[in-house]
Amino acid sequence: MAGLCLLGPVERHAAADSADLNPARDTTIQSDFLDRSNGSGPNVFSGRTGSHGLRRALLAFDTVSGVPQDSIVTSAVFRLYMNKTVFGASDFALHKLLSDWGEAGSSSTLGDGAAAQPGDATWTNTFFNTGTWSSVGGDFSALTTAVQTVNGNGSYTWVSSQLVADVQAWVIAPSSDFGWILVGDEANIFTAKRFDSRQSDSVSRRPLLTVGFIPPPDLKIWKSAMPDPVIAGSNITYTVTVSNCGPRDATGVTIMDALSDDLSLVSGNANTNIGALLIGA
Repeated sequence: MAGLCLLGPVERHAAADSADLNPARDTTIQSDFLDRSNGSGPNVFSGRTGSHGLRRALLAFDTVSGVPQDSIVTSAVFRLYMNKTVFGASDFALHKLLSDWGEAGSSSTLGDGAAAQPGDATWTNTFFNTGTWSSVGGDFSALTTAVQTVNGNGSYTWVSSQLVADVQAWVIAPSSDFGWILVGDEANIFTAKRFDSRQSDSVSRRPLLTVGFIPPPDLKIWKSAMPDPVIAGSNITYTVTVSNCGPRDATGVTIMDALSDDLSLVSGNANTNIGALLIGA
């Protein structure tokens, strides 16, 4: 059955797409204020303060809200806008978070945060005050996802193959999407820097994750019956047609078609493993 997808001329390449995502939640946790957070504040903080307290920013994106599940992720760029510092250049590393965590109503313009509200993440709590991190300061991978040197005020981007791999993992398994933790220079004092959060008054300076991806194949299936109508006791032939409307080839395609109780199988196969299905097939 040709033309079911309304494809026009078939081109054997995958059509790429992209999505710009702002965080679904973000906050700052503080090593020297265990019952504070900054879930609804206009900024997030990372690094070591002049009084030796550590700041770590948590940011999570609802990846599958913009990237269809089972898409192939081809690129990922993470962007933050740094708006205040008293220190020179220092490195800030992203690590993938391994536990779920919360953002609630705590809000402050300062790096010390505000009293944690129920559901806020803190240095010790994933959700204040009902859940705890396995390791204080956040449960995150020892593997660095991406690192960027941040100096003066302005926009900075984090790019790496591991960033792409993290996003791909979340697209495949959205339940594991806990985002990243931003860890700054924690060896030296005064290295803490302030970045715009998702609640920033400046929309253009809010954190942004730009994902390039190839969507999953769009498979269409039709079923027809002959003759129509059918006389009781006679044979009826069902034809099932599957077409791949792109944007990429499909693999592991299987058709399953269950007969109703008033029919019996004369010939054919009601469980067919097609395997690969090329675009336009």
